[in-house]
Amino acid sequence: MLGEKIYNLRKTRKISQEEFAELLNTSRQAISKWERNEAKPDIDKLILIAKLFNISVDYLLEYEIDDSNVEEFIDKLIVYCKSNEFKINVNDIRFWCTKHPNNFKLHVIAAEYLGIAYIENNKEEYLNLALYYIKKAIILHTPEYDNITSLNQLHLYVVQIYLMQHKYGLAKEYIEANKVYDSEVLLAKCNMSLGNYDSALKTASEIYLESTSDIINVSLIQATVLLKTKLVKEAYEMINWTISFINSIKNEESFFQGILCPFIYLKATCERLLNISSIETINTLKEAININVDYNVVSGVKSIKHYFGNPDEILYTDSNIENMFKEVIYQASKEDIYYNVLVDIYKELFGGNLND
Repeated sequence: MLGEKIYNLRKTRKISQEEFAELLNTSRQAISKWERNEAKPDIDKLILIAKLFNISVDYLLEYEIDDSNVEEFIDKLIVYCKSNEFKINVNDIRFWCTKHPNNFKLHVIAAEYLGIAYIENNKEEYLNLALYYIKKAIILHTPEYDNITSLNQLHLYVVQIYLMQHKYGLAKEYIEANKVYDSEVLLAKCNMSLGNYDSALKTASEIYLESTSDIINVSLIQATVLLKTKLVKEAYEMINWTISFINSIKNEESFFQGILCPFIYLKATCERLLNISSIETINTLKEAININVDYNVVSGVKSIKHYFGNPDEILYTDSNIENMFKEVIYQASKEDIYYNVLVDIYKELFGGNLND
């Protein structure tokens, strides 16, 4: 409806109702009524709104030329975008975008295609036109278009075009003004190109730490899945690689100013998984229980410290080692992978069924 369109246009430009009213020479109350669909602006106000946001009055009134050929044209653009081919004349793009000024999808795909055209021909006008269309798409964007692309992705494309044009100051200002998220790498590039080396290094270091943590966590997920599917050898290799990777990062501790707590924690997790995966790669299961379960006698009370679940958990018992081990299995029963491995060890060490 008209009210929602006016509201979305105003919010996209980050204009308050008071500022909007001043630009249109009307009252804030009038703007509020328009946006709540309690009243409609006069035709002269509609024209002013259209000029202010660089759109057509047709868009505000939800009128679009019915022409199925535009969908065929968009489909062609999509095909060439996917194959990175420059086969459609830029004048044809201008023609269709002029004929359909309110078609969000057309403007998004046209901007993407013009980026390819620039790479092929190195013509600055193609980037300028892409920038014009992507900013037009930002104005046209509403939540229903998130299935095509999100508003933040459109903002990111604007920043990327500025970087391609070597307009690093504009790119940095745009990121900050529009609060563009997922733009840390682009912001680091801007700062580096502008000579803000301290800011660039700080941002790059944070990105590196976050990205590295993601890599390690994904490796742990892969290793756990491999263990669950009984691919123990592959899990063992994956965990060993992850630990080596963490060790290589720790060697650069001075460079990252000691921000390594997450990595130290992740390494501990890796080492626990390594203990589990080593069960089927060592010679005897007797050795396996010694690796995975520490047990001793203190003042006549037997205790077990185990690495399944909470690595700091200690069980105290007056029972023999077999019963103590049963308690460890019971504690691990909520985590299938640990439980199954422990049951296998129990059967090999003590024979018989766990419930006997």
